[in-house]
Amino acid sequence: MNAIYILAGLSIIGSFLPLTRSDYWLLRGQDYFKQVYLFLNFILLVILCIQKHSDIVYYTLFPGLIFSIIYCFSNIRPFTIFAKKEIDSSTGDSRTLRVLIYNVYQHNTKYDLVIRGLKDCKPDIIMLSETNGEWRRKLEVLEKEYAHVCSGIREDTYGMIIFSKMQIEECSVHHLVREDVPSIEMTISIDENPVRMWMLHPKPPVPGELLHSGPKDEEIYKAADKIRNIDASLSIIVAGDLNDVAWSKATNYFLRTTRLGDPRKGRGMYPTFPSWSPVKIPIDQIFFSRDIKLVKMQCLKSMGSDHHPLLVDLALPH
Repeated sequence: MNAIYILAGLSIIGSFLPLTRSDYWLLRGQDYFKQVYLFLNFILLVILCIQKHSDIVYYTLFPGLIFSIIYCFSNIRPFTIFAKKEIDSSTGDSRTLRVLIYNVYQHNTKYDLVIRGLKDCKPDIIMLSETNGEWRRKLEVLEKEYAHVCSGIREDTYGMIIFSKMQIEECSVHHLVREDVPSIEMTISIDENPVRMWMLHPKPPVPGELLHSGPKDEEIYKAADKIRNIDASLSIIVAGDLNDVAWSKATNYFLRTTRLGDPRKGRGMYPTFPSWSPVKIPIDQIFFSRDIKLVKMQCLKSMGSDHHPLLVDLALPH
């Protein structure tokens, strides 16, 4: 029983660690696993109910697990069928735009598999991250169909590139926080209606990258401040590998500030990382203005990457 007590104590602590003000990776990183803690806390609570004891540790852990379950579920509930949809579903009478978001994993050498998968999906916009010079050369074959390209190629896993079937009217590569972390802002025109698009890929708070989540949060905050100043008459789409979960304080700030909507709310988490694990987290994300409706959203096979592609069909306003 001591092992169950220890595991229950650690699970309770892990559930609430993100509430601290620390941005240290080990503390903030627990926020990524709310669904795991929810399941673990529930299983541990059932075990305690079956093996009832009368010591003080038992009576401390039992309510602790209950509060942990309530807290974890309150975080992920918006991304379940128990919550209201934040983005309306399309009725099928609008011009559609198919967007594919994919972290290809820079060291993935299955170029032909990825290219074939991208072509099979037939997206209108392809947003790829972790693209270096070799990926750029291999992807040139796409330009027969996707003649318009906007890119910020790098060799350090933070390169990105966007392929578009539509004319790109404006394209800017920003460095919101760090010179080695680009983001792309571009404008396309669909049926003479401009659509502003942003692609983000901030550095994750993990050993080997950054030990603190501050730079990642700051990039999301700065992007939010810029996006909220965009002309309200424009349709806006923001997507990419945000290295952040949908229920984090940074993502919530982003949505409040920009007034964009999350299509996963009321529909599901759509977890994309890591592709090799049965337990995945939703760090590849897409948000858009409320004048856009959702037709369909799905996670695809990984095609050699540690991420799954996210394919989204959007219904644009007339």
